[in-house]
Amino acid sequence: MAGNPRAVVLDILIEVLEHGGFSHQTIYRLLNEEGFTSKERAFAVRLARGTIENALLLDDCIDQVSKTPVRKMKPLVRNVLREAVYQIRFMDNVPDSAAVNEAVEQTKRLANLSAARLVNAVLRSILRAQDLPMPEELATRFSHPQELTELFLQQFG
Repeated sequence: MAGNPRAVVLDILIEVLEHGGFSHQTIYRLLNEEGFTSKERAFAVRLARGTIENALLLDDCIDQVSKTPVRKMKPLVRNVLREAVYQIRFMDNVPDSAAVNEAVEQTKRLANLSAARLVNAVLRSILRAQDLPMPEELATRFSHPQELTELFLQQFG
């Protein structure tokens, strides 16, 4: 029986975003270890890539509603939230309730009830504030390094 795609995506996010792994290698290595259907594999790849590519924007969304800044959260909680917020904001085919429920249950299993309550509170706040303002800072908005954004602006205006 295959594993849970969201659980594998969480492993991918932690390896890439917390430990500096290469996304393409990590995604395919971890997904090949599981017996996913093509639909589950496509979901996991989209979720992993999208979350990694939009990490700065997702962190900004979380910071807008959370009392605890993303940078001070435990890596597990930080990445569960990133994964769930990506589903809420960018994956229209995933019901918001499913994204929240899976994130809370995943946190209960892997961390503790207190962390699960934090995840639930942050995600419910994001749902209530669906129209969070886009950040003014272009680097955050497009999840690009500040230096690269400045270089683009110098080169192309």
